[in-house]
Amino acid sequence: MSSEHDFNLRLLEVFRTEAREHRWVILSALQELEKGTDTEHEADAVEKSFRAAHTLKGAARAVNKTRIADLCQSLEGIFSQLKKRHGRLGKEMFGALYEAIESIEKLEAADGDGDSELVSRLNEIRGALDG
Repeated sequence: MSSEHDFNLRLLEVFRTEAREHRWVILSALQELEKGTDTEHEADAVEKSFRAAHTLKGAARAVNKTRIADLCQSLEGIFSQLKKRHGRLGKEMFGALYEAIESIEKLEAADGDGDSELVSRLNEIRGALDG
């Protein structure tokens, strides 16, 4: 094996470790938001989710995991709208967000096509929050 190949394998393993941590942050924050706690806790959960999605998006781009980056871009947009206090998440919206986290987990392990329909649904949620 070449040293470049070894480097890429190590980089991918670091990415997977980082991705698990960011997914956990987003998942925990979504659970907090779903509980409907007080406004201060919700704002903190949204901020943590936004940062985790943003950081994971950049890390995914660095290792050419474009589908993960696309999902994170959509998540980041949703959390951005929530940060601006544009709307609230409904039950069906939470389902799509949890599905996005699950898709990110599956895509970490392989270079599959991902679910472009899910990205569209997430962008619809962002639009609903904005409109």
